[in-house]
Amino acid sequence: VVLFGDGIATDAEETTPVFSGPQSGEKLPALKVTLVYGDNAGQTINLVERAAGKPTLLVIVNGSNRPAARLPRILMNFAEMQQAQLFAGVVYLDDDPTAAVRQLQRAVSWWKVAAAVGVSIDGAEGPGSYGLNRNVSLTVLVANKGRVTRNFALVQPSETDAPKILKHVVALAGRRVANASAVQVRPGPSPTPTNVPWRSTPPDDTMPRLHLAALPDPTASPAPARCPASAAH
Repeated sequence: VVLFGDGIATDAEETTPVFSGPQSGEKLPALKVTLVYGDNAGQTINLVERAAGKPTLLVIVNGSNRPAARLPRILMNFAEMQQAQLFAGVVYLDDDPTAAVRQLQRAVSWWKVAAAVGVSIDGAEGPGSYGLNRNVSLTVLVANKGRVTRNFALVQPSETDAPKILKHVVALAGRRVANASAVQVRPGPSPTPTNVPWRSTPPDDTMPRLHLAALPDPTASPAPARCPASAAH
């Protein structure tokens, strides 16, 4: 089953509405999390308040499982290159928030993203005002000016969902539409050997930006075929 935005699930046999979280046009309620990484780790913040009306990408993960984390990491890697235009964050839901924090701390090498990653203070159900569906693995919310512009309820998330989500994200952030190759480009710190006194180099997204610029624009029309000069004679 492949799930599309705003509660629409489709497969070869049927179309079934699936809803999780606020829908398009609705206001984003407060979303309080305990941050796991960075200088503010351990602090509780309201992600919606922190977004301050900027274009926003929020990914709510139902339970801590690595397969479900693959898509959020791709989305956050891409969002890291749009920090000036976009606020992004990942929220984990768990019956034991303290245990979830510890598990994510052990997985720090898996994330390595600048976006906020935290655990909901409201447990496995998340905030009641969000109306999250426990049968949905990922609830992805794209918002602007504090209101949802797109909702993706994903029961079986896959990295192949990234381009269709980022199409709406980059439209708000003023960037070109991402293709399947672009979403795999990873920004951020470069890993270093464990026997050196530092753990990673300073973040530098110069090379990922160059890689993205070199990829074909999926919105452009294909160039007409041209015959080699030798063929004209």
